[in-house]
Amino acid sequence: MLDNQLTLDVSPYSTLYDIVVPKTHFLRQLTELCDFSFIYDELEKNYRPDFGRRAYSPIMMFKYLLLKDIYQLSDVAVVERSYSDMAFKYFLGLAPEDPVIEPSSLTKFRKLRIKDERLLDLLITKSVQIALELGLIRSHILIVDSTHTKAHYNHKNPQEVLRERSKALRKTIYQYSEDIKTEFPSRPQEDTLVAELRYTQELISVLEKHDELTGIPAVSKGFRRKEDEFFYNKDAGLFVCPEGHMAIRKAKTGRKTGKCNSQENHYFKETVKHRYKIEAKNAELKNRHGLDEARASGLFTMELQAATTIFVVNMKRIMA
Repeated sequence: MLDNQLTLDVSPYSTLYDIVVPKTHFLRQLTELCDFSFIYDELEKNYRPDFGRRAYSPIMMFKYLLLKDIYQLSDVAVVERSYSDMAFKYFLGLAPEDPVIEPSSLTKFRKLRIKDERLLDLLITKSVQIALELGLIRSHILIVDSTHTKAHYNHKNPQEVLRERSKALRKTIYQYSEDIKTEFPSRPQEDTLVAELRYTQELISVLEKHDELTGIPAVSKGFRRKEDEFFYNKDAGLFVCPEGHMAIRKAKTGRKTGKCNSQENHYFKETVKHRYKIEAKNAELKNRHGLDEARASGLFTMELQAATTIFVVNMKRIMA
């Protein structure tokens, strides 16, 4: 059951917030800047108004998700901190003496209440609307970019990566020479990173003694020793091989349609100057707010994480 309780409960201890949560605190500024009642309007349809016990406020539950993104906390950590952090309780709309939720309630909230896939568009629209009301958006340029995020599962430690790389290297070498098996070191018996590093170094040392194998691109993966590297002659504008022979022509790759490249026109050259803005924003999302790695499995949870993270970063930019 859900009731429309959007105001802070009256408490004799509420005046503590004026002392311990200054006006310059980010969470106080965010509370005063953004009216989160739109979250109630959006999620109200996912509750039963006349059945079951009284549910936690969807606004408070959503704010828990925002706190996770702002401070990069887990479900358990954000609930534990809300016990004693007065700024957290002020932002959540709780009185100082109010109890907090169980961490498992956040899982239920994500799975059962946030069913609308429009949440990403909703949060971006809300932050842009606030920026427009404050007169902060003056440019008409729309930049579209993408970035990658690591999956929540199947992360490999350095030891597993080394083991897979050395196995792939041996498999590739055996396609050209199986006699080299007798020269390879025995595989490590210890299941440690130090042992795996030692084995990998010994494997490479054996391989470096066979020039006929290191010259094969499938084995070297394009790697060249220092003495075999090409260098660039700036005066001629061409590369020179280790034997001193200069390249005879400059190769141009791509389709040769005879049409003008769109990247050479004046409009593109002027617009591309704004690209650094979105690159800096992607770096902030990933390095400061944890968007470089998914917190849970599934596309919907990834979309939810992206939505709350983008909303937080936009609000930070508005308050800056």
